[in-house]
Amino acid sequence: MAEISKPDFTYLWSSGGSLVAPSNTKIQTGWTAEVPPYQWENWSQNRQDQAISHILQKGISVWSLTGEYYFTASGERSYVQGSDGSIYVAVADSVGQNPVTDTTATYWKLAFRDSTGPSVVGEMRRGRMYVTVPTQTSTYTAQEVVVKTALGGASHIIGNYSKVINLGTTGAGGMDTGTAPVNGYVGLYAIYNTITADASIIAVNAATLLSPVYAGVNMPAGYNASALLTVVPTNASGQFKNLFVQDRKVTFTLATAFTGSTVVTFLPVSIAASVPANATEIFGELSTSNGTVSSMSLAVVGDTNSVGQQVQSVSGAAGATSVSNYAHVPLPVPQTFYISTLNSAGSPTFTVYIGGYFV
Repeated sequence: MAEISKPDFTYLWSSGGSLVAPSNTKIQTGWTAEVPPYQWENWSQNRQDQAISHILQKGISVWSLTGEYYFTASGERSYVQGSDGSIYVAVADSVGQNPVTDTTATYWKLAFRDSTGPSVVGEMRRGRMYVTVPTQTSTYTAQEVVVKTALGGASHIIGNYSKVINLGTTGAGGMDTGTAPVNGYVGLYAIYNTITADASIIAVNAATLLSPVYAGVNMPAGYNASALLTVVPTNASGQFKNLFVQDRKVTFTLATAFTGSTVVTFLPVSIAASVPANATEIFGELSTSNGTVSSMSLAVVGDTNSVGQQVQSVSGAAGATSVSNYAHVPLPVPQTFYISTLNSAGSPTFTVYIGGYFV
């Protein structure tokens, strides 16, 4: 098959001449046995040249308000370019349904997502926030953050993200609504306007499990994509506690999660005062001591099947205190871990500290 050369569309027919659009009725009727005004013929050929030039320039035509777009289960479907520069593919027939603002993917979804590699909402590169003293204001930065309009929806990557969050205000850059919780948790969301490419940040009261995409009703005007960056604790004044956020890891000053002296087996321990509902794993320190020579062990596990077990075993001199680190204990039950202990003599002290968590 011979190659069809691309014609030269440097000049569009009648772009410098006289052209007049015929009426809509005439456009629908077409030519009859007549001598049409040359201006009509110029308009018709000019419109065709413009359409061809648009496709040659854009590759995929830009979505239009009056365009009729279709979808068939057999695989045929419409593709358009949105005002945000992304390519969308139809998932249902539509007229007047803007793909950029179709946040529920009812009529459109981002095209070529599978072939260009998956993007998971909340993925980030070098996400960081460092709070050295309790404060209402801090800065979250990341080299890149992936946000979406909805779970499974169109994704967008924000580069060189750096935003100040103030828990004392509301709206973009502050709480989504209300005031910051005291001795609670706030989730921080990157928010993004897919039309203007403006990015910001909001904080949300994280009293319960938060969605990876903002699910509240107080999204600041103009923003339609988001991603949960982290969930961090607040103090009695509604301020950020001393902490360091690194991607999905939150580290803070050691907090006592459990202390006891009896032998227990799979004792459930609530750690709601130390980690949020979004926490998936915890890490910290284990400590055992005894005034009597004995053999002791302290185990932290994720559930009664000993999932993710971390153990400290000690056999030594009286009065000795042993400390060891544990890491990556999963939390199948939100904000809860389980303790098992053993002791051969005397009155032991078993203590579990939490130094941070992953979300």
